[in-house]
Amino acid sequence: MRWKNRLAGGLLKDCGPRGEWAELYFMMFVAGLGMKVFRPFGQIGRYDVGVENQARLVRVQVKTTNYKTRTGGYSLNLTKSKGEHYQPGTIDFFAILVIPLDRWYIIPSNR
Repeated sequence: MRWKNRLAGGLLKDCGPRGEWAELYFMMFVAGLGMKVFRPFGQIGRYDVGVENQARLVRVQVKTTNYKTRTGGYSLNLTKSKGEHYQPGTIDFFAILVIPLDRWYIIPSNR
């Protein structure tokens, strides 16, 4: 069942609160699939969410977009908030939420 305002957090103007909302939304989605999830304590983690699937721990960086291009697609940057690249070996997957479509894309990190 989906509730009427489940994407209300995606309307937040500030990137910080919107990112925290997306992390919680992703955790709810993954937990609903029967996987164990956790969030590193504080803002010092090198990834947003940990997912345990069977005996494997997967480090996930959550990203969102609601930016629609002129051609009708959606765009985002897979960098940190200040444009820095993620260090090799710090994340395993990007979980990307296209907010207007309410659709998740899971993309392996190449690093």
